[in-house]
Amino acid sequence: MVKAATKKKKKVRNYGPLTLGKLKDFIGRRNRSDFQTNLQFQIDADAAGIVLEDDLPKATREEWGYSWETPFGRLEERRGKLSLVSVKVTGTV
Repeated sequence: MVKAATKKKKKVRNYGPLTLGKLKDFIGRRNRSDFQTNLQFQIDADAAGIVLEDDLPKATREEWGYSWETPFGRLEERRGKLSLVSVKVTGTV
């Protein structure tokens, strides 16, 4: 008896608007990564559901690394590690 070939279910990435959850997931993945290359940066972003061209516009080169302005604050990369250094609070209390 021959078993029919089954396709593996492909994990669908959660692409869409940038959320704080996605950004935190990306920061965690990036900081846990053993490789600090541009390619790994793109791989980690994709795994977190982030489209770099849309969600993180062109980086600003700083003396200490790179930075991006996001709706949630300033994302900084220093020595290959990401951090969200200022969190913007939106809305009314």
